[in-house]
Amino acid sequence: MVAAGGKLSFAAVINYPPNINYLRQPVTWTVQEANGGSITSNGEYTAPDKPGVYHVQVQREDFPVLIALATVKVESGAATVFTPYLHVETKSVTVKAGSQYFFSASINYPPDIFFIRQPVSWSLVEVNAGSMDILGRYTAPDKAGVYHVKAQRDDFPEIFQIMEVIVN
Repeated sequence: MVAAGGKLSFAAVINYPPNINYLRQPVTWTVQEANGGSITSNGEYTAPDKPGVYHVQVQREDFPVLIALATVKVESGAATVFTPYLHVETKSVTVKAGSQYFFSASINYPPDIFFIRQPVSWSLVEVNAGSMDILGRYTAPDKAGVYHVKAQRDDFPEIFQIMEVIVN
């Protein structure tokens, strides 16, 4: 998907016959529909100003029967950019030794993506900090101290939060 008048970059991955080297990749890019936008010889597509569904074709020049097709949906207005987040309301909690606490996280989902379970993993930062299950249930150790629980998105692992647990 791309906004009307927006740009996309396409790339073709091809194999080469043994002992043959090309000065440039032997492919030709075209847009199938008239007024469906334009594409350069390097695969840089510029969408038309009119919303619709268009098709970009790449064809090997050395083996012309090999063709690949990509469908491009051009939307009016700016294309929405998905920004993932992870939010855990509890930043710090105090619990008794050996007791349990249930953490929960809220996240947003990419458009048209569905999961069987929420893609969040729970873990403990310190060794001997108790135990944690897949649903966010924390069981404190018998030893008092300050420990940390980590919530991390499985689909965007660079997004995580660390919460403090004070065991007394």
